[in-house]
Amino acid sequence: MIIAKNPLTHRFPAWLGTSCAALVAAALAAGCGSDATAVSGSISVISAGQEQPASAAASSAQLAQFQRFNVSEQRLAGARAAMLSGLDRADFVVGDVIVAFRGDRVGTQGALTTMQAAGAALTRARSLHVEHTHLYQAQAADRAATIAAIEALNQRPDVLFAQPNYIYQPMREPNDPGYQFQWHYPIINLPQAWDVTIGNPNTVVAVVDTGILASPQAGSTHPDLVGKVLPGFDFISNPQIAVDGDGRDDDAFDEGDNPGEQSSYHGSHVAGTIAAATDEEAGVAGVNWQAQILPIRALGAGGGSVTDILDGVRWAAGLSVSGLPDNPNPADVINLSLGGTAQCSLLEQQVYDEVAAKGSIVVVAAGNENQNAANVSPASCSGVITVGAVGPNLQRAPYSNFGARVDVMAPGGDQSRDGEDGVLSLGFSDADREFGFTFLQGTSMAAPHVAGVVSLMHGVRPDLTTADAVAILRATARPVSDVDCGVPGGCGAGLIDAAAAVRVANGDDPNIPLPTDSGLVVVGGSDDFGSDSSEITMTIRNNTDSVRVWAVEGFSVPPSNPGVLDASTLFVVDGSPRSGIVDSQGVFDVKMGLNRDIITVDGIYTVDLRIELDGEVETVPVRFNTLAAGDDPAGTTVVAALYLDENGDIQIGAAQTESAFFSNYRLDVDPGEYEIIAWSDVNGNGTVDNGDFGGGYPELVDVAEGRTLSGLDFEVGPILEVGQLSAMLTENVKRSLALLLAFQRQ
Repeated sequence: MIIAKNPLTHRFPAWLGTSCAALVAAALAAGCGSDATAVSGSISVISAGQEQPASAAASSAQLAQFQRFNVSEQRLAGARAAMLSGLDRADFVVGDVIVAFRGDRVGTQGALTTMQAAGAALTRARSLHVEHTHLYQAQAADRAATIAAIEALNQRPDVLFAQPNYIYQPMREPNDPGYQFQWHYPIINLPQAWDVTIGNPNTVVAVVDTGILASPQAGSTHPDLVGKVLPGFDFISNPQIAVDGDGRDDDAFDEGDNPGEQSSYHGSHVAGTIAAATDEEAGVAGVNWQAQILPIRALGAGGGSVTDILDGVRWAAGLSVSGLPDNPNPADVINLSLGGTAQCSLLEQQVYDEVAAKGSIVVVAAGNENQNAANVSPASCSGVITVGAVGPNLQRAPYSNFGARVDVMAPGGDQSRDGEDGVLSLGFSDADREFGFTFLQGTSMAAPHVAGVVSLMHGVRPDLTTADAVAILRATARPVSDVDCGVPGGCGAGLIDAAAAVRVANGDDPNIPLPTDSGLVVVGGSDDFGSDSSEITMTIRNNTDSVRVWAVEGFSVPPSNPGVLDASTLFVVDGSPRSGIVDSQGVFDVKMGLNRDIITVDGIYTVDLRIELDGEVETVPVRFNTLAAGDDPAGTTVVAALYLDENGDIQIGAAQTESAFFSNYRLDVDPGEYEIIAWSDVNGNGTVDNGDFGGGYPELVDVAEGRTLSGLDFEVGPILEVGQLSAMLTENVKRSLALLLAFQRQ
């Protein structure tokens, strides 16, 4: 296998980030030496309105973990419901039941040795590492009896939760040798998505690009495209641009786009990311193992004209193009890794509206000019999914466009760091005349990741619409912070999560309902005043598939805020429109004002902006805080050193707790590798949630026997938005509760 690399220092791609999930991948050893060792450092505070330094950005992985541990009764009920709804299709040890008792109801005799549940006699087999949590077994029980016992136990007031003893299998990963270099798949949880589906062979993905390295002629097809390509079409009408000596024809083979030099073979690189032949012990892997590629050649030497591109898009979707036969294989998804510096024209918008109405989902690159995507087309068009790029560090790539028109981010690479920090896919060497593989970077590389994931979603939900796809991708994305994005609110909903998106599309996640033809979504980070702004412009998307009439109806204030807010605290600025008409997937702006002078209690607030959408009231959250720069958290603070035991479960090696915030810490630990984290319970409710402060040291700490490490300094910052408890809590319940209960014991 030939892999072309940028001429920079060679290294293997590495797992990045220091979240607990990354620790699992690192296969930590807890260590059991006899000589005490220690770690120490200081903690500083980042206020809500202060720009966070790079080390704070590195702590975002820890904050993301914190946000999963808020198990209020309401969310615990949701987690139970999600677990119970999936029992029929789950794989578990028949007769085994894991029971976690409420700590305040265990009693002086400890856990029960035997219990009755739904007619089954349960005997305690052993205690688990989580406090008040035990494994019970029922002899001669079948699946139905085990499920009945779990359902009954979850009704008992002394039981926090009861669940099966699940059986897990290794995540499905392809055997293609190039997969080890495709760092860009694990960071979007693609292997977990493949556990749900590897695609549907009836799914068609069109690639409107430079053509493809596949032809019926013997010896002219890239090995990773054999059997993957449907008959396409060459839409380049100018022979000089086409480089093949003629105009439009039915041969979409890529003749190159740089005569006399090395051509990009851009279309094949994009197509390979979407659906290269996979799990065949050769080449690289594609996002969708089963989908068919429909090649549309519209770019040649010097690019391509908008008329050729739009004709190609129409034909790909199954719409008629004058003088050409109809496309017998209309595309479910169309990828456009192309664009120009121009706002979306009326002509373009008309075509994309027609394509969406036909049922094709269009995914486009945001552009590579490090500017607002609103100035680039087709990224600025409505009814398409616009994709920005991140590098391996999960930060916005320095070239990637940004702004309110960006829906989500995906891996595009950053070869300014390393040649292999690009995206690896298909290529061709003009010098050697050999097929191979190459690393490229750009939003052109990010878009096909999204197109591939959307095609997986379409495979399990064939009636998927553009509105559905946008809603699911945005609801399941992992936010990219303003620090990591570099532009406040400029990275859309964040980095795509392929596994979560596919599960939602498949109906496996009741905590995120499938989208319906209603709803408003705030674009980017335009909903947060921060700690010092008194005026913001909120950009709101009509997340439906039809034109809507909207009107600001007023505000409502959730009771969970730190203090009571006067009705005049938030208002629409004079001169800003309060009503209007918005297209499907279109956006409108509302300029909001905040009267900070009448706020008497400091804290982090959320107010719901009420908007009528065709007469039905929708709520859009608006956030602000009054945390002054330099304010220390006022609450019980814990600093802990976490490690993974031999079972892969999170354990606390050592912890230091004070009734108020403290800036210096020292933890005595056994030898091993640790993640150092801190949490301050600002609101005193014993739960990590909105308004608390959290953070962690940005690297794993490897402590050798008898050695003391000092200077492990890091920041804690406010937790501004607590994510919903994952519907897949059952997959991680031991880890989640181990850490949560350990915190609460301090």
